Amino acid sequence: MRNNLVIFVISLSMLAIPIYASADNTRQEGYFKHSIGIGSYALTITNDNPYYEDDNLSGFAFFGTSALTHNIALRYGLFFLEHDDFSEINDNGFEIQALFGNNFDLTGFKIYGGVGFFSETWEYSNFSEDFSGFQLSGGLGYNWKRIALDFWFSIRQADDYEAFIEDTLGDSVEMAAVSGCLLVSFRF
Repeated sequence: MRNNLVIFVISLSMLAIPIYASADNTRQEGYFKHSIGIGSYALTITNDNPYYEDDNLSGFAFFGTSALTHNIALRYGLFFLEHDDFSEINDNGFEIQALFGNNFDLTGFKIYGGVGFFSETWEYSNFSEDFSGFQLSGGLGYNWKRIALDFWFSIRQADDYEAFIEDTLGDSVEMAAVSGCLLVSFRF
């Protein structure tokens, strides 16, 4: 998890450069390039084995978004989850997404899709396991002058989850992982 955190911090510092490098100090009414917010985050991992139950985790997340243009944005954030059935299992991680859609910088309705990367660490007592991979996302939202509301879902690459089950239990399973977030942000 420490390596993942270093990668996340470096990524955030690279994303901060455009915030301060903007040469155009004029601002249109309702035009904001950045937002930061908190949201409710959930993760579900399903499998095709009738003897294993699905894993459902929920918690909260902090995300920042930077509109690079009217149609392209970067979203980056941290999430902190707890297993719904086994509260002793915690999941902490981060994700970075490149988003393609409309209206990232102005007020009004927005709809978008994107690609990204996630990395997380599941912890239970003295045990921890890292999972990471790519994800495809889709979402919609609305930008008011200073507040934004977003809902998105992501389909995650499940290879690491499948490898974990195969290594620990010796069973081969097909798995699917989906995450989602409802986020309220402050725009600036």
